[in-house]
Amino acid sequence: MDERVEAAVDYISLLPEHILHHILSFLPIKQIAKTSALSKTWCQAWNAFQILEFDFNAIFSGNRNLYRYPDLENNRQKLYDTVEQILLRRRRQMITLTKFTVIVPAVYQRPEVVSTMDRWICHALGSHVKDLKIAVGPSGNEEEYSYSLPQPVFNAISIQTLQILDHHANLLKLRVERLEHLEQIKLEAHNLRSLELHGPSWPSRLEVVSLKNLTSLIISKAPITDKWLNEQLNKFAHLENLDLFSCPMLTSIKIWSSHIHTLHISSCKELARIEIDTPNLSSFSYSGDIISFSSNDLILSKVMLCLESKIMDVSWYIRWIEFLDKFNQHCKVLNWKLTKLSYSKGNKTNLIPPLCKVKELKLSISNQDESFTTAELVDAMLWISPHLQSLRIDSSLKSFFKFSYKQPTNEGESGCYKSLPVSCWNHCMEEVNIKQISYAVIPTWHYYTEDVQMKPISNHEERSYILKKTFGRRLKAVF
Repeated sequence: MDERVEAAVDYISLLPEHILHHILSFLPIKQIAKTSALSKTWCQAWNAFQILEFDFNAIFSGNRNLYRYPDLENNRQKLYDTVEQILLRRRRQMITLTKFTVIVPAVYQRPEVVSTMDRWICHALGSHVKDLKIAVGPSGNEEEYSYSLPQPVFNAISIQTLQILDHHANLLKLRVERLEHLEQIKLEAHNLRSLELHGPSWPSRLEVVSLKNLTSLIISKAPITDKWLNEQLNKFAHLENLDLFSCPMLTSIKIWSSHIHTLHISSCKELARIEIDTPNLSSFSYSGDIISFSSNDLILSKVMLCLESKIMDVSWYIRWIEFLDKFNQHCKVLNWKLTKLSYSKGNKTNLIPPLCKVKELKLSISNQDESFTTAELVDAMLWISPHLQSLRIDSSLKSFFKFSYKQPTNEGESGCYKSLPVSCWNHCMEEVNIKQISYAVIPTWHYYTEDVQMKPISNHEERSYILKKTFGRRLKAVF
């Protein structure tokens, strides 16, 4: 008899609480909650349990009573209220949550569930949650939905790992910014098309689990490394658009992709080299100082260059010519933005014009050097691209030029560039159509109760010219 009584003793309940918690960690939340009815010890273990994982897809599918009408809404709301009470109890008892997971379907059908989720997440943050995992989306429905994580998530000091999953949803676009204090972020969204990651701070570990259908990636003000970028780009088999802005740790970018159509790289101050093998690239833009650039045979429909440098000496000018020459074979249309005109007035007959094959040039100058006249500026652009068909200059005076050429009448006229079979515009220009637009600022006074404000209104005056022959001399007279 004594032996039978001894055998009925609950030795498991005598285990330390941390061992009980370890046992509970292997059970689904529904079974964990049921253990609280076993004894006072198990009840205490449940109330202090630091891992809370609520998969409502599994809960709803495993309990048909939740979907019985007319009790559907009441059952669901009771369940949501229970979750909130569980979180509130831990927050009030100042129990730190090791992990909090919430997976909720059909948010688009119940807008109030969005605010409920926000409260759950904020309660978890109040319990200093370390690992936060969120998955939201419709269940068996393709309707569009939207859910934005509350801003406190990205400001939370306690969060070490943030996981955003998309197993039940059709999430197409995701923007993540202000990743302060995060040590790790994990992204898994099979249908995601567009991803934006904005710094300036960055988690020590950014893990991209599965973004196999990603087509657009924008990264700005983030301390990503060359190694990280190369590793991640290899995972995006369908990436079409890549935009890198102000990434201070990038020094050498290597991109091999048959799908990328547009590539924009801007203000990466430490960047020294770009190497690309992108046969389908059609649009390329770069902003920064002169760098080493190499590529395969490209046919670019659009190129945008914004070259900036604090020092523009002779060596910089030579490198500038060499850099422009990289695009001579690749594009016929070039958009070019300068903060300062970098053009040598010296003898250029021994230099090779860098853009002989460019037919259309659009130039924007924010701070034009006053020592250059418009005629000299046009001469500079025609030296850079000897056979331009059109030129647009955006500065204080907008000017549009259309050029037509004749064949040189004798060999002497084609000898301007001895290393190339190209005649300079002075020898082969036949006709030039010029349109100028000058903008005037008209002060307009608006009277209010006590304030007087002056609002500038843009007005413009157009002038058109057609110059034939002797273009150089007449151009100087026009301007």
